[in-house]
Amino acid sequence: MTERTASPTWQSRYATNIPSLDAHHQGLFKILRMLVESTQKEPAKDDVDATLSFLEEYTRVHFESEEALMARCRFPGAGAHAGEHARFSHLLRRMKERLNQGDDRIPGELVPTLSAWLRDHILQQDMALAEHLRTHHPA
Repeated sequence: MTERTASPTWQSRYATNIPSLDAHHQGLFKILRMLVESTQKEPAKDDVDATLSFLEEYTRVHFESEEALMARCRFPGAGAHAGEHARFSHLLRRMKERLNQGDDRIPGELVPTLSAWLRDHILQQDMALAEHLRTHHPA
């Protein structure tokens, strides 16, 4: 199993050392593991749909919190970072629509697609935010 196909698991390399962000990110990995479980059983559609709805709400709250933090610390990359959040929200809505339209490929695409986005986002966008906070707003 490669990292791209493995079950999504929090790893120390994802730690930003910002407790609120790390707690939210760990929650996101937990929801992705719930998606793994819901896509592995039959019938999966209702469970997958419910988990996606939960993920939508969780990411909405997380993104709002992260964007408020970026505004408070005047993070120069806030616009691009918020744009990534918007693209993820759109991707999630689109995948949910496809699931509800009967696209049977969605259960197999969900976890790899969403996990890859989360890993890449944390390691690039969120780490840049964390570095800005450490450099410009030390505790």
